[in-house]
Amino acid sequence: MNANTNLFLFFRMIGILTLAVLCLILPQVGENRHWVALICFIAAPIAGIVGFRFRTKDNGWGDPAFDLSIILICVQLVPGVWHAALCLGLMVALAPSLSLHPRSHWIYSWLGTALVLGMAFTAYVHGVENWILPILAISAVYPSVIYYAHWQVTSATTLRERAELLSSMNQLAGAVAHDFNNTLMSISGHAELAMMELPRNHPATESMESVVDAATRASLLSQHLLAFSGRGNNNGEHWNLQDELRTITSLLAPVVPKGVTIQFDSTQPAAWVRFDRAELQQVLMNVILNAGEAMRSKPETIRVILAADRERMGWVSIAITDTGTGIAEANLPNIFDPYFTSKEKGHGLGLATAKNIMLKHGGEISMVSKVNQGTTVTLKLPIIIPPHNPVPAPARTLDTIGHALVVDDEEGVLSVTSRYLQSLRFNVVKALDAESALAQYRAHTRTAADFFAVVVLDLNMPGRDGWQLLADIRAVNAHQPVVVCSGFDPAGNGNANHYPNVTYLTKPFRFETLQAAISDSLAEVH
Repeated sequence: MNANTNLFLFFRMIGILTLAVLCLILPQVGENRHWVALICFIAAPIAGIVGFRFRTKDNGWGDPAFDLSIILICVQLVPGVWHAALCLGLMVALAPSLSLHPRSHWIYSWLGTALVLGMAFTAYVHGVENWILPILAISAVYPSVIYYAHWQVTSATTLRERAELLSSMNQLAGAVAHDFNNTLMSISGHAELAMMELPRNHPATESMESVVDAATRASLLSQHLLAFSGRGNNNGEHWNLQDELRTITSLLAPVVPKGVTIQFDSTQPAAWVRFDRAELQQVLMNVILNAGEAMRSKPETIRVILAADRERMGWVSIAITDTGTGIAEANLPNIFDPYFTSKEKGHGLGLATAKNIMLKHGGEISMVSKVNQGTTVTLKLPIIIPPHNPVPAPARTLDTIGHALVVDDEEGVLSVTSRYLQSLRFNVVKALDAESALAQYRAHTRTAADFFAVVVLDLNMPGRDGWQLLADIRAVNAHQPVVVCSGFDPAGNGNANHYPNVTYLTKPFRFETLQAAISDSLAEVH
């Protein structure tokens, strides 16, 4: 029994008691007003007991049955309110809560029969005028109204259950993506460290490069899971489309059917757009996979062409062309509708999702297709003015040897990050949780305020999380260079705005990425 239910029962009893008082002080109620008041005084506590006792789905019939009984008794004593009592009784007999009962159709029938017979008997005995038509009307429409009420409640219940299921799936997807990113970080990191230690042209180098590339492709999946869970970079960032398309098409090359290749061409060397990276990858993946599945003969080529939009200044277009089976002209108007598909197997959500993503980012998507001649899907986006210094500067060589504190609750990630930093000539202090990290930080900074040249910390840790640790570190040294890492989008939290001069990294990250982040973090302080 929650607070809202208790409040409802309280006001319900107050309403019944108020009606009893009005019956006592208003002679217009009629000569039986004292009897009505007595019934109300008795009914008020009983209503509370019934409300507390019959509050489950299986016993939810208690309230309507009790209320209808009081209405039928009181209208016998005050027949002048017959029409009003009929309307009130109809509302009670159609109580939406009854639809949740497993035998709701029997309860609805029972209450409806009691209402019609009881009100008809009262009207006949007390000579109520014009009572036959309302009774006949209620008898005729009651089954339809029951169905409508039942449909509304069951639909609302289904939607609520789906929303709860989706919420659970979002949490599960976010948790899986976070753990998956940590695992990928360990795999790709150790492979990259192995390549750094192998002699040049060693036979194992190619295998290690394949491991790193495979981990990078696998990170696409975790990014999609993060976007689904709402923990991705939903605000979007500035991206150079040429660089992103070259990377994405190379990563998708092993995903398309065998014998199909992806060719990327660009006549627009610098096209900066604001887009969520995971969602851009999702759009391209949906369209390119559709193109690959449409290819009947092998080998075939999917062409991805980046060019300036010929129709609008300041826009760029991405044309994805295949020479597959094409789409019938009659189906083209419906191709972006949810659940519409021309395939024997498929759910029809790929292009619908792509359209929604493009519209959300202020872009457009269109399709031209002819049967047996192929299909061209065109994506159009507005070009933005790139941010200052849009091309990342090469990471500076860290000339001085210093100390670095690394905090991560995943031992594999902690090991990789520590070895990365050791390769950058840092003396590394490691911690698996925020408490021990803070203790070591305070102990070392007693000897020198700037003992640690940089702190690399994870956000999602049991107990005190990374944000709390960051606040404690900045309380000791307000100018401490910090690199924040996370399997989620580390800057996608409102806390990021409270900590200036912090560099953010999303796992899994590469050695060069960490080197550049540390370089930027040190540059901001100095």
